[in-house]
Amino acid sequence: MRQRRWFELVKDYDCTIHYHPGKANVVADALSRKNSGDLMSMIMEQEQLIKDFVNMRIDVVVPPTSSKAIISAMVAEPTLRNRIKDAQTKDKFLCKMRERALAGNIRGFVEAPDDTLTYEWRVCVPKDENLRREILEESHCTPYTVHPGGTKMYRDLRNTFWWRNMKGSIASFMEQLAQLYIEEIVRLHGVRFRLCL
Repeated sequence: MRQRRWFELVKDYDCTIHYHPGKANVVADALSRKNSGDLMSMIMEQEQLIKDFVNMRIDVVVPPTSSKAIISAMVAEPTLRNRIKDAQTKDKFLCKMRERALAGNIRGFVEAPDDTLTYEWRVCVPKDENLRREILEESHCTPYTVHPGGTKMYRDLRNTFWWRNMKGSIASFMEQLAQLYIEEIVRLHGVRFRLCL
């Protein structure tokens, strides 16, 4: 089923879908050129589609002039990188590194084409605990990673992200998860034991 393949592709992204009515959508695409009979045959039941989007944590933005949305085109935009870019402007250390990088006084730090500060082409994550925690939880809890240990998480994340004391943050995060695991075992079974980390 074609829609199922789209869901598999889209569920890996944290994205928002913006609906543009036909008059506002000036760029013609293949779907807008088809007659309405063909288009209606391509659209699956709206309620089920919206439920699937909610399960995948995808926001659907419906224009205020309409009570229903017909999805004829979809654009997936990563929102995590945009949030990191916005948070970089509030981090004093990264602002200082950006100034030094633009002046050519420091090696490794570069401003990417989308104005995101990178270190050796890895996105610099600001000192925002909620943002870092979200990255760590996403890396640890996705169904494809099967709960990796601290070393595997660090090796995976260091290819994409950079922040000061990243390895220590990951170790601390893994310790917290181990403590939660122990507490859950004690709660369920009433057994107390010591786990050496």
